[in-house]
Amino acid sequence: MACNRLKLNEEKTQITWLGTRQQLDKVTVQTLKLPNATVPFSSVVNDLGVVLDSQLTMANHVAALSRSCFFHLRRLRAIKQSLTPHATKTLVRAFVSNRLDNCNSLLVGVSSQLLQRLQVTQNAAARLVTGVRRSEHITPILRDLHWLPVRRRITLSLKGEGKGGGTRASRESGVKFQALISRKWLEITRSLWYSNGKS
Repeated sequence: MACNRLKLNEEKTQITWLGTRQQLDKVTVQTLKLPNATVPFSSVVNDLGVVLDSQLTMANHVAALSRSCFFHLRRLRAIKQSLTPHATKTLVRAFVSNRLDNCNSLLVGVSSQLLQRLQVTQNAAARLVTGVRRSEHITPILRDLHWLPVRRRITLSLKGEGKGGGTRASRESGVKFQALISRKWLEITRSLWYSNGKS
C-alpha cells in the first residue's frame, strides 16, 4: 500500500473470519497485525451497505435493512397527507423498494423467516402507497402496483431480468461467472483453513 501512496485507516477497516460455527470456534487469532496497524477481527462487518456476519446467515443485514426501511416508512407516513399519490409511490420506490433490491442476490438461500421479514417490509410499503387497511389481503395490492414479492425479486436479480434483462447469452455467462467465482472462493477458503490447521 505504501508504494501506491495509500494508508490503511484503522478506524474504518473491518475484517472477519468466515466459516461454520464449529470452524469459528477453533479460531484463536483475534487481531491482524500489519506494519502500520493492528486490526481486530469482528463478528459483523459492513461492506458497501451490506452487513455480513461470520457465518453468512445474512440475519444482521436483513435486520438492518428492515429497520432502515421502516424508519423511512414512518417518516413518509407523517407527511403523506401533503403528498400526491404519485409522489408517495415515487418516494416509497426511492427509499424502500430500491433498498430491498440493492444487492438482493446475496439473499439467495437465506431462511424463509428472513425473507418473510423483508416481505412484511414490502407489504407495509404497499399499504402506505395504497392506503389500504392491515386486515385486507396484500397479494392483489402488490399485483395492482406491479410489485413482485421479495422472493421473486431475488430470483429475477440472479437471472439478470430485474434491470432491463439483457440477452439470454449474457445472463447465462453471468450465471457461469458467478458459479466460477463461488468455486474459486470455496477453494481459497478451504486452503486457508487447511493451512491454518496444519501450522
